[in-house]
Amino acid sequence: MKKNILLALTTLLSVNTFAINKVIYGKDNRVESRLHPNKNLRILAKSVAARVSQYDIYKDGDQYSFPTRSLSYKMNVCESERFKDQVSLSDCTGFLVGKDILVTAGHCMETKSDCKRNQWVFGFDDNSKRFSQDQVYSCAEIIEQEAKYNLLGYAKDFAVIRLDREVVGRAPLKFRSKGKLSKGSRLAVIGHPVGLPMKTADDGRVKNTYGLTFKANLDTYGGNSGSPVFNLKTLEVEGILIQGKNDFETKEDELCYVSSYAKGKGEKVFKINKIKSLKKLKKAGKL
Repeated sequence: MKKNILLALTTLLSVNTFAINKVIYGKDNRVESRLHPNKNLRILAKSVAARVSQYDIYKDGDQYSFPTRSLSYKMNVCESERFKDQVSLSDCTGFLVGKDILVTAGHCMETKSDCKRNQWVFGFDDNSKRFSQDQVYSCAEIIEQEAKYNLLGYAKDFAVIRLDREVVGRAPLKFRSKGKLSKGSRLAVIGHPVGLPMKTADDGRVKNTYGLTFKANLDTYGGNSGSPVFNLKTLEVEGILIQGKNDFETKEDELCYVSSYAKGKGEKVFKINKIKSLKKLKKAGKL
């Protein structure tokens, strides 16, 4: 019986919308983005958005409401799990680079259907009860997108989309357009791990860099896919969080899931300066 229950839990997790796993390295450094002690990171977080299914957000007068299903309810995490009682709403992250231009991971926006059936919500945090109209945007078109595998997983994985209108009250993020990222550079990531209200983790470093991607020891989960990864020295976006190790492992004595902790360099980040459409838009003065 125990084996059957574990199999059921494993199956549930494998079909979850958080398709690309991540993991925690050392101490879990995630904090509520709105409460992060670094003022600059609090400001940058305002330009980060959660991808929310159109079926999970609905007009409520002049605002939007959403279901309040907890992480514990959605994923059967253990009682010891951080943020277990918070709402899990989204399944990917994106960030603003132009007045109406948003970047995310390619596997988060593969088709016109993905564009049509999802909304992008800015400012989803642990205080959110409802969203204003100025927080919620639709995808108008996919400007450029790739999600290609090699033997080691995703190689190219990015999407550049145009939103249905210019974003109000949020500044486009600056990003690296030339030069090289150095091994050992300090990093931060901002996004929505397992669909939770926005979190910031800032104790990462570049472990190695090659070709289109670099590896880092960032504390992220599925749902962080598409998150901006910042260079803490320049505060520029260095890349897009796209892939990592398994998020959870089964705690057999309680038949629930706990976060995986590891040492290493397993989170993969796609270098933002490799996106041709962003270079063209910037050269044309549209970013």
